Amino acid sequence: MPHSLVIDSLSGTLFCSTANHGVLKSSDNGASWISVNAGLDTGRILFASTLALDPRNSNHVLAGVLRSGGVSYLMETTDEGRSWKRIIAPEKWTWIDMIFPVNDGGSIAWVAGSDGIWRVDLALKEWKDYTPDSLSGFSFIAVSESNPDVIYAANEYISKNCIRGRLIRSANSGDSWSLLRDQLPVSIKNILIDPGNPDHVYVLDKMIRESRDGGKTWINILSPDTNSVPLVAVALDWETGRLYTGSVRDSVYTSSDRGHSWRSLNLEPGAFINDVVIDPRDPCRVYVLKVSGLFQSSNCGESWVLNPFDIISSVADRNAAPQGFVVRGPYPNPASLSTAPTVYLDIEVRKRTYIEIELFDIFGRRVKVVNQHRKFETGRHVISIPMTDLAPGMYFISLFDGARMVWRKMVALL
Repeated sequence: MPHSLVIDSLSGTLFCSTANHGVLKSSDNGASWISVNAGLDTGRILFASTLALDPRNSNHVLAGVLRSGGVSYLMETTDEGRSWKRIIAPEKWTWIDMIFPVNDGGSIAWVAGSDGIWRVDLALKEWKDYTPDSLSGFSFIAVSESNPDVIYAANEYISKNCIRGRLIRSANSGDSWSLLRDQLPVSIKNILIDPGNPDHVYVLDKMIRESRDGGKTWINILSPDTNSVPLVAVALDWETGRLYTGSVRDSVYTSSDRGHSWRSLNLEPGAFINDVVIDPRDPCRVYVLKVSGLFQSSNCGESWVLNPFDIISSVADRNAAPQGFVVRGPYPNPASLSTAPTVYLDIEVRKRTYIEIELFDIFGRRVKVVNQHRKFETGRHVISIPMTDLAPGMYFISLFDGARMVWRKMVALL
């Protein structure tokens, strides 16, 4: 399952993080892919959760990966993925949500996730904790390009059985933090800082919010959907002001005036949107990453080309043994906790096996055991997962047969 997409601004090379297949690379706009997992040991990797590219060196890539045992590692390659090495952390991370390399030659990166906010010296392999007191669980971090002392970070927490978002800011490289926004309706999914002005920032939670004074006031609340359908991804070209965003209902929109007016794009419906990315060399070339495939447009969304991810799977798995089971779903996705509080998985078992199915929240915590070590006979099985006891938010479903783990991402709405 694809999770996130990054594009090298120099060569246009695409890197995709996935569940089950580690990291994939394409040099032809997504038409074909190769697996770049040497050193990652993908037999033990459950999820490549995030990727980051060094802005000055196209060979330098960082990845956050979840391995068997429920521990996440920071991995680094300096040869475009031909080999990887682990940057050993002083703490055991459950989840790495975001990696942000500082534009200083590739020696410093900020890491955010289950264990807070850390600054990593990649050359010295040293980690330093900058997590604010009493906070943990961070979903995003962004560093100003024009002033690296300015950092914005997104904290996630649970309040009244709902996942909430909190935005904080540091003006002194993380030595102290100020609270900008609290009790946001959902967790923050993206923070976009103006390359020339560290006080001008866009934040995506359920909608797009803009501030021009470092988060003291918010002058615009932008949503392309009049029904306030939650948004899940956003991309902005700062030079032209063109915005792209996607909603939980698989709709994609664009704006040519920084969100003051919007138009809907004619993109094939169905399958959850994981990411929206603009090619840094061409603001009219945009990619929409869905579970069903990678959609790309070279004309600002007027028309689209689909590269199905069965192409990626066949490349990544061409030397692999046949899979013991195939999973479809969950359905519906997003799920409504008020009107349809049950989701379903369609599992095709090709060889009798035991499968354990569990549900995790965005912090990597197990919140539900659907079944434990249940024997599945050959054939088709439909599994129901009641959601009535869960809070609205994003979840990950894992299926493990003792040799292979499959992940599925889902969203629960009120």
